[in-house]
Amino acid sequence: MFPEKVRIGQQENKAELVNGIYTGNKGPLFGARHVQILLLSYCVLIGIATRGSFAVQIVAMTAQNSSSSNPDIPTYYDWKNSNIILSSFYWLYVVSNLVAAPLEKKFGPKWFFLGAIFLNCLAYTLLPAIAALFGEFGALACRLLQGLGEGFMFPTQQVILGQWAPAEERSRSIIAINTGSTIGSMLSSIIPGYLSTTWWGWPSSFYVIGAMGMLWCVLFLVFGRNSPASHPKITAEEKRYIQMSLNQEHTTEVPIPLKEMATSVPVLCNVVAQIGIAWSNNMALTEYASYLDKVMNFDIKSNGLYSAIPPGMALIAGLIFGPASDYAIMHNYLSTVNSRRLFHLIGGTGISISIVSLSFLDQSQKYMAILLMVCIYVSQSAMACGNVTNMIDLSPRFAGIIFGSSNAVGQSIGLFAPILVQLIVTHESDITQWRIVFIITAGIIMGTSIVFVIFASGDRQPWDGPADPNEPYSVRQKKISVISMT
Repeated sequence: MFPEKVRIGQQENKAELVNGIYTGNKGPLFGARHVQILLLSYCVLIGIATRGSFAVQIVAMTAQNSSSSNPDIPTYYDWKNSNIILSSFYWLYVVSNLVAAPLEKKFGPKWFFLGAIFLNCLAYTLLPAIAALFGEFGALACRLLQGLGEGFMFPTQQVILGQWAPAEERSRSIIAINTGSTIGSMLSSIIPGYLSTTWWGWPSSFYVIGAMGMLWCVLFLVFGRNSPASHPKITAEEKRYIQMSLNQEHTTEVPIPLKEMATSVPVLCNVVAQIGIAWSNNMALTEYASYLDKVMNFDIKSNGLYSAIPPGMALIAGLIFGPASDYAIMHNYLSTVNSRRLFHLIGGTGISISIVSLSFLDQSQKYMAILLMVCIYVSQSAMACGNVTNMIDLSPRFAGIIFGSSNAVGQSIGLFAPILVQLIVTHESDITQWRIVFIITAGIIMGTSIVFVIFASGDRQPWDGPADPNEPYSVRQKKISVISMT
């Protein structure tokens, strides 16, 4: 049983806190905490790029005719298990999601995190060479190792933010990290889409993105720190600001209420909702590029460019949805639970309608296809204001554990999304087969959204442990706001 540390502030520090807001010297304008947030943002960029780019790369890798003018660039048109390879990333990803947060809470995140991301980047960079030697099974092995490493990324983000992001700065921290995610998603389409058509061919996109990942490893090795207490060069003012804001001066240990969490209806409905989100995300990361290539007949360069547009629009939408949800709650237009229900339902409905509509287009409606993909990504952004944030409503203390467990369950089912395509889409240019896949996907997303809307709760659960009685209500709301999620 791993313990969860509960922070309790010292009475003598109250003088520098006014309504829960720190009024003392916060240290330099750009301090140690900002370096850690930038490292997290860069890491998420790399994680999304190394995960998502393969959906574009495999189109070039398995093409009948090479998209490069270089005759030495190989293609593997005889591969029959492309969707299995795409799915294999998640087979070990779900395992590392479960173990990452408890391990890092006990021993500190730095070395686990660094080793895991290095493994992901190394396997990704070597994939062209391993595929040349061992074929599609070599590529599958590399994707397995990538998933094992990258499964540490999002749970670690929770742990590091819990140590470094003061309550009043969490919104800016999350926005910075989400920017990395969106840029990574865009680069995962643009870089392989462009390089696959050049003399260097599709292998070069692995080396470029892989080199960016190795650079992150070096930067994190030098500048990454577990906590303010372990940072050798942080100023005393910044250290005091972070520790007081997060009540890190003294700790008492509370055991993780595993039984209570496992039998909590509000938690279980979040697990169900996470299944729908995982299925939706995996379809987006692994199959939409193939659909644009095989059905809508986009060339590989246009495929990469157009696939980058929806994530960019989702970033803009996220900057609107998050504050809008917070505003509605803080001004009593919506209760917390109804806000989570509304945004989750908007997202689930938008994805379901858009993805079914996508399957009724023909090749002359390319721009409509891009518009519908924008709607899908924007709807996914709305869902981020639903169940994921609701986990913090239920348990600010154990939200990281709930998220890791829910994401592991969701991904263990979501990994079958590309396998479903493998089984149903026997002719990749047949839109009627894709339609079956998209209708099933819409049913899963809509069904899980309805379960969440019916059974969700916005109340902090009794098993979360004692709250700080001196903390103002407005500050508690800020800690569980959409844009200050940890």
